[in-house]
Amino acid sequence: MFRSRRTFALAFWAALAFAVYMATLPQPPAIPGQPSDKVQHILASAVLTTLARLGFPRLHWLTILLGLGAVGAGIELVQMIPSLGRDSSLADLGADGAAVAVVLLVV
Repeated sequence: MFRSRRTFALAFWAALAFAVYMATLPQPPAIPGQPSDKVQHILASAVLTTLARLGFPRLHWLTILLGLGAVGAGIELVQMIPSLGRDSSLADLGADGAAVAVVLLVV
């Protein structure tokens, strides 16, 4: 059991790094199927929440909610940098928060 927790924890950190990297690229690569921006936010948040819950089972759900919410807010702040050419949106942050909350209820 301990080994699988460690695997999920490592997967969480890798997925978090990947999500932040992709969200802050000036020109992110095209994703097969061209899912909308909101779908991408929801999927990333759902995966991160699931991995956080499995990798850190003793972590209180509120800590996960606030931590991933802070990550989402940080990404939106970085996307405000004009030279990145990205769009920052409160709706994206809302999609992130909603996905985290729903996954926490389910998992």
